[in-house]
Amino acid sequence: MNHNTAWRAVAAAAFALAASLAHAATYAYVSNGDSRDISVFGVDTSSGALRAIETVPVDGTVMPMALSPDHHRLYAALRSTPYRVVGFAINPPGRARRQRLAARPTRHPQAPQPVR
Repeated sequence: MNHNTAWRAVAAAAFALAASLAHAATYAYVSNGDSRDISVFGVDTSSGALRAIETVPVDGTVMPMALSPDHHRLYAALRSTPYRVVGFAINPPGRARRQRLAARPTRHPQAPQPVR
């Protein structure tokens, strides 16, 4: 590999890294118990400002939620009967799409069982 080719490869790798970092974003998922939905906001990490992206309807009163470690799934425990845990796919980033995961009934609204 000659000198120019090596520099082009380094420049291409740096550009790819910068592009991936530019698309990285922070989101907030807020449960709205009374209106039975989840609000999705984009978060400006430099100012803390929120930008509304969408509101996702849910068939029950959502309270506790958890995001999977890879940020591809959002799990929401419903505090209205029948108590259960529902899952949402986060794709594209910042969008919550209801997905049929193994929705599981729970015994108590404050203590959801793990979804397997």
